[in-house]
Amino acid sequence: MALKTAIHIGFPKTGTTTLQKHFFNSHSQVHYLGKPYENQRIHDLILDLVMAESTVYDPGELRDYIAGHMEQGTRDGKKVLVLSDELLVSASKVRDKGVVAERLHQLFPGASVVVTLRNQYEMLKSAYINGGRLLKNVPGRFKGRAITFGEWLEMSFEKPERSYVGNIRYLNTLDYYTRLFGKENVCVVLFEEFLAKKDAYT
Repeated sequence: MALKTAIHIGFPKTGTTTLQKHFFNSHSQVHYLGKPYENQRIHDLILDLVMAESTVYDPGELRDYIAGHMEQGTRDGKKVLVLSDELLVSASKVRDKGVVAERLHQLFPGASVVVTLRNQYEMLKSAYINGGRLLKNVPGRFKGRAITFGEWLEMSFEKPERSYVGNIRYLNTLDYYTRLFGKENVCVVLFEEFLAKKDAYT
């Protein structure tokens, strides 16, 4: 019997690393092939999935890799194959979230999609504390200088499509995945609920 498939498109700062390291990677019924990846090549293939132009994107090698893991997981008696990576909805890496969703749908037809969300204001505060307060991608003499939360927000709103501000527009992404995979196959998990009821996710 073939494995079921699931894609976790955790938005940044929503507990994705905890789920990857302490849930997906250790659950007895999960065959896990997400982050942290087993080798650099699969990491590069996922980068291609999210970043490559349509004119050069070739899913062949990644499709073969997934097929091999489907067979291995079946042999090992697993029930579900899971791919998890916040890169799939990264504001700084993904050129078009819809294109990524369509590529995932081609690779994982019929998959369940798990989306982890967090209160937007709290997510922005966390992003600011964990690096946003220090200037990046600026001339050398300014790099690493600290800025206020208000200044960081102002800069983020100048180019929302390439900042955390773009990633708090959850509805557009959810709607797109729902239309592709079906409403019954999209599950939303709240970061705050995960913190309050960790035992429910084991």
